[in-house]
Amino acid sequence: MKATIYHVAEEAGVSTATVSKVINNKGLISMDTKRRVLEATRKLNYHPNEMAKALIGKKTKVIGLLVSDIASPFFAELTRSISEQCRFQGFSIMVCSTDGQPDKEKSCVSALIRQDVDGFIVASDHYPEIIEDELKKRGLKGVFLSTEPEKQDYVMPLITIDNYEGACQAVRHLLASNHKKIAMIAENTAAGKVRLRAFHDTMEEAQLPLDKQFVVKTASSIENGYECAKRLLALKERPSAIFVSCDVLSGGVIKAAREMNVRIPQELSIIGFDNLSICELTSPPLTTIAQPIRIMGRRAVELLIKQIDGAETYMRTHIVETSLMVRNSTSFHHDI
Repeated sequence: MKATIYHVAEEAGVSTATVSKVINNKGLISMDTKRRVLEATRKLNYHPNEMAKALIGKKTKVIGLLVSDIASPFFAELTRSISEQCRFQGFSIMVCSTDGQPDKEKSCVSALIRQDVDGFIVASDHYPEIIEDELKKRGLKGVFLSTEPEKQDYVMPLITIDNYEGACQAVRHLLASNHKKIAMIAENTAAGKVRLRAFHDTMEEAQLPLDKQFVVKTASSIENGYECAKRLLALKERPSAIFVSCDVLSGGVIKAAREMNVRIPQELSIIGFDNLSICELTSPPLTTIAQPIRIMGRRAVELLIKQIDGAETYMRTHIVETSLMVRNSTSFHHDI
């Protein structure tokens, strides 16, 4: 496979624009940078006439999409939304699943750059600083989607939800339904930590004691939700309601309650977070906090394409509102 301008930029650790300036002897470039670029072109056997073809400015109409886990129902639905919007806009996508691993994230970026993508949408369960650094270094456009910022000085535009307020909505719904013994199963992600903090704060505002046994942290899977729920429901004084920080975990909670003959919602109310399509298929259908996944995917694509077309993005953070979806897994708690 012939080397491209992106191979040269990656090898030299600079942007494609810098490579172009060095080859065409334009702009103010340091001697060290020139040396690295020229060494990269020699190492890769990359010649100016090949580079000229790559520098004509033609877009590939391909967007690179990085997700934490393509097997996750949440990221699967998000990927579908992004794919539909890309198709509508005349673009296609190439998807990489990073498993939330920094080394894999970096290698995925490099692999997609070699495919000449026009820009990136990064959907991660944490704010991927390493990816931001890679994109800035190469002068590529990017949008971060559905992440929880771990720093304040991020540069790439971010489309996300208010995880704190969404979790407060969930707990307030249970409190309004007369629940006082409320437990939480929290996923081990940046968003999960924020939702757990909101749970603690809302319970404290309601002046309700919080039993340490009522808070369980775990990775997101149906199996983990099942195991956590069995522990909570086996307590001598078990909770009357459980706030679950993602819908995937909620599926396991429902399964555990059914096996232990705990009736939902008569004896146990369950509220999740995300509003995945499976919420209406569980028995009973799951009350949850809805993330507007289709809207988020559409906005991410629109914002990225504007950047690719040269528009400036002055607004860094775009917060999309959550909403409470009340179904049959929660009900009013009658004190005995």
